[in-house]
Order: sequence, then C-alpha cells, then structure tokens
Amino acid sequence: MVGNSFDNPFSVSQLTKKVKNKLEEDFRCLWVGGEISSFKKPSSGHVYFSLKDENSQLQCVLYRLYAEDLPFEFEIGLKIAVFGSISVYEKSGNYQLIAAQIEKMGAGTLHASFEKLKKELSDKGWFDRKRVLPPFPRHIGVVTSPTGAAIRDFLTVLKRRANGLNIVIFPVRVQGAFAAGEISRAIEEMNRLKEIEVIVVCRGGGSTEDLWPFNERKVAEAVFFSDKPVVSAVGHEIDFTICDFVADLRAPTPSAAAEMLVPDKTEMKDKILSYRMRINRYFKSDICGRREALKSLLRGRIFAAPADFIHQRRQRMDECCDIMFKSAAHKMEILKERIAGYQNRLEALNPLNVLRRGFSITVNAETSGIIRDAEKTDINDKILTKLFKGRIISKVIHREIEKDER
Repeated sequence: MVGNSFDNPFSVSQLTKKVKNKLEEDFRCLWVGGEISSFKKPSSGHVYFSLKDENSQLQCVLYRLYAEDLPFEFEIGLKIAVFGSISVYEKSGNYQLIAAQIEKMGAGTLHASFEKLKKELSDKGWFDRKRVLPPFPRHIGVVTSPTGAAIRDFLTVLKRRANGLNIVIFPVRVQGAFAAGEISRAIEEMNRLKEIEVIVVCRGGGSTEDLWPFNERKVAEAVFFSDKPVVSAVGHEIDFTICDFVADLRAPTPSAAAEMLVPDKTEMKDKILSYRMRINRYFKSDICGRREALKSLLRGRIFAAPADFIHQRRQRMDECCDIMFKSAAHKMEILKERIAGYQNRLEALNPLNVLRRGFSITVNAETSGIIRDAEKTDINDKILTKLFKGRIISKVIHREIEKDER
C-alpha cells in the first residue's frame, strides 16, 4: 500500500487527496450556523467569507451563480445559516464549506412559517372581511406597550386632531415569547368593554424577530373573532404582519392610525362653516325666488279681478261641457250605424231567410248529416226535410244520380 511505511510515506498531495475525498463523502448537504467575521468579493463575483462561533472559525465560499440571487448584503457580525458541502482546497490543504444557500439566522424559518400561515388564512377568507370603522369614534381601545414610542406618537396625534376622546390602554409586551398570548388576551378583554368602539393594535418598528408575535396564529384569531373592528398599526410602512392582513384596517404607522381613525377638528370646523355658508346662500336664494313668484301672482288678474276670472273659467267650463256632449252624441250615432250594418249582414246570412224563399234542407233522419248528393243515400233510408214552417219525414224509394259532366 502506498504511504504505509517510513520508507514509502504519503506525499502531501496524496494525503490531501484522501482527506478531501473522505470529507466530501462524509459531510455533504449540511447546514452550518454562525457569525460572519470577514468577507471579500473579488471581481470574479464569488464571495469568500469566514463563519465563526465562540470557539472556532470556518472558511466558506459562495460562488457567483448563487451569490447573484442572495437577498441581502453581507455584514460583519451578521448571523447566518449556510447550506452546502465540505470540501478541501488542495493547494493550501485547508478545508472549507462550499455554500449553495444562505439564510439569515432564524429568518428563513420565520419566513417559511409566515408564508404558510398567510396562505392558510387567505384560503379561509380571513383577509377578505373588512368592516367599516365608526366615522367619529369617542371611545378607542389601544393594545400596546405603555412605555414605547408608538403609544406616545399615537396619543400626540389624537390630541392634536380631536378633543374629548376616551382612550383605554391595555398594556402588553409587544415582543418576546409571551407577547402573542398577552396581545390576544388584551383584544378579547377589549371586546368585553361595551363602550369601546374600535380597537387599535400598535407597536413601533423592529426586526422580523421583534415583530413576530403579530405573525402568530393566536393573535390572528383574536383579531378575526373580535366583535369590534380592529386597526393594525404595527412597525413601519414597509413592515407587513399577519395581523395587518386580518385586521379591518392596516395603518402604516401608529401616527397614521390616529390620523385615519379621527377626523381633524380644524378641518371639521372648516367643513361645517363651509356647509353653513352654502345652506344660508341656498335658502336666501330660494326665499328670494319664492318671494318674487308670490309678487308675480299677486300682480296677476286672479287677484286684481277674481270675479271676472271666475266668470271666464265658468264660461270656459260650459263650452267644454257642450263640446263633450256633442262629441259623445256624434260617437253614439256612428256606433248605431255600425251596429245596424252588422245586423243586416247577420240577417243576410240567416238560413231561415233562405227557407222563407221556398228552399229546404234535407238531412239523414238517423245521423242528422246534411244530404247534398243523392248518391250518399240508400233505398229505404229515412230522411228529414226542414221547411220554413215545419218538417217532413219520408223514405227513399227511388234515387236519380246525376253524372258530373264537368
């Protein structure tokens, strides 16, 4: 065997080759987590960086093919998880991790959980229900941290825009392992307060991990099953959470939530003043128009000489009645003539008139069928002859059948 004795040792290349083969065989497709301690990006487009923890350091390589799709920039101290395989760089004999995928530490798992829950709730239709908020709420419930900047900004904007609001703050933790449970319970408690008209869930900006309680199922359920409309004002404008999608209204910031909830008192005063002026102008114009119409009526003949006006109207009524009666009489004459014409036509068609002139109708005495052709009778058939006055019953004793010479 090559390299198994003092006289025939392994060459450096041989040993490096064996180590390389062994490491690449045993350490394929694994995740390694750590903190970026250094990195460089040469013109080749590859990224060379070091991954470390408290005790050790590992050299890593991310080739250009994968580096081009990296969704974030490298930073010293950034905690990441690297997926790849162990290899040995034979020239220096150093082993390194060949990276194929990189995720921010925890971000990949959180993102996958976020997308999974988002799709599930969207398929259920939880994102489609959007209730209308009260136009002028006087009692507002707020679920947030009582010491954060978010609640200060929210209250400052409310105070500037409106007076006489009743704000009920339910203090909760807005990040950490227990935050989601506290937020969901706070929303449920707010629903038990009858005077509360709308609930605002808010906190300031932060990392994905900081905002994660607002992506948990229990918070989404509390928002969806709330009897009162819910406004979500979580993070900055670029931040989106599951709570935002389920809520009846999503505000980009806590300050924006205050502006969307309560109309500005100065703007409302201006609008009311404008409406009052428009109403006054309308009624003044309408009253003036009606006054002129009344004056015109008073100047008319009906008020100057009412007896003459009434006399003329009575005369006109008599004329109309006369025209109506004449028209009715004329129509009656036309109808009488038309009826007489119908009667004459009916008389002409009356078979009795034909009989009166000496004609008769002969029918079969048994079948009552009219006999038009002697050939349709048989000897000894009983026949009935109807005359203008009376009937004759006889028996066929002889037939004379005429031939059709046409």
